[in-house]
Amino acid sequence: MKIKSKFGNKYEVYGSIADTYLIGSIQSGYIEEIVDGITDHFIIESETSYPYSYHDRIFSYSSFSKEDHKQIDYLVNTRDLNEVVDMKDLIMPRIDQFEYIIKKLKEAPYSRRAQAITWRPYADPYKDDSPCLQRIWCRIIDNELTMATTWRSRDLFKAWEANVNGMIQLQKIIAKELEVEVGNYIDISNSLHIYGKDLRELVDILERILKREMNYKNTMTLQRNMMTLRLALQRCKIHLKIPLKDI
Repeated sequence: MKIKSKFGNKYEVYGSIADTYLIGSIQSGYIEEIVDGITDHFIIESETSYPYSYHDRIFSYSSFSKEDHKQIDYLVNTRDLNEVVDMKDLIMPRIDQFEYIIKKLKEAPYSRRAQAITWRPYADPYKDDSPCLQRIWCRIIDNELTMATTWRSRDLFKAWEANVNGMIQLQKIIAKELEVEVGNYIDISNSLHIYGKDLRELVDILERILKREMNYKNTMTLQRNMMTLRLALQRCKIHLKIPLKDI
């Protein structure tokens, strides 16, 4: 499925045609946010309402930055435990981790060190909104670029597919720079969830999909999938409107 963003770029994306959130995210420029950093300026301009961007954390990483001063105010010890420094007085260097991954794999395609992180240990634990993406790891295997990402928390219904497509675009760029094929994309979520407020909307989408599949050739498989779905939803005290006998 190809989707055109408001910036005129067309992307081959992976997901369900029924996912309006995936389509909306790509159309509104989500991939450009990750790849080009079109919203990085909001981090400073918005005070605290736009606390981070994945582009900034990957392409310009710092363990503590200027915008963190607005939310974090504390003292830290240096190596000499008798010396205390105010975080506001610290200037941390910035690192282009994306460039590092490409450089590392050009030098040693077999390397297990080609990775990028997003977590700022001096700031993120104390913020209300910290990045879900934690780590990107890459390696060339059989002339293909494998990418693995780790996420601490994930909204399966409204964010997961857009996140995956954003990461795959980065994978494609790295593979092109390294002149190798795009290999496996591995996605690890420590907590993958659907919020209770979204369950009703999810059920409406599922019912539309099921109605479309009424003429599905393998009726036994469809009935089995329906029963599994019903049991899962009943645990959330939600019931499908479509009777099993109608399938």
